[in-house]
Amino acid sequence: MIDLHGRHLLPLLLGLTLCAGCGESPYPELFPASGTITLDGAPLDGATVAFIPSKSNQMQPSYGYTDPDGKYELKTPEGYGGVSPGEYRIVISKIVMPDGSPVPPGSQTGGAEGDESIPYPHSDPRATSNVAVVAEGSDVFDVAIVSIQEQKRGR
Repeated sequence: MIDLHGRHLLPLLLGLTLCAGCGESPYPELFPASGTITLDGAPLDGATVAFIPSKSNQMQPSYGYTDPDGKYELKTPEGYGGVSPGEYRIVISKIVMPDGSPVPPGSQTGGAEGDESIPYPHSDPRATSNVAVVAEGSDVFDVAIVSIQEQKRGR
């Protein structure tokens, strides 16, 4: 039988109070952010989308992964949905095997094993021209990438 009187009640209340903050985001404000990434007009599957803060005093970056329809949703590094308000550089990366095939699940893609398949400057955090300003109500950030081959064809 549980005694809810006297000294047994205080630890219970303290435990409940401490757990009230469990799972809360450490970020003061997060806004949902999503979009679609296309490459030469087709949805880009299996790419990493990173929102990197443009200013060093901003919060953490947020990340997402594109699905077969090229759609992504951003999360913080800790897994909370959304992104803090501010200006971000959008960096898109997709590592493939040297023959262009997808990287096998569980494979390490460092060094010569994997190649970046997204054309410069979209995959370079310092050079990308893709910018997003995240604020309340601005939650869709689409990026259309044109490959070098398509640029040469005049598309």
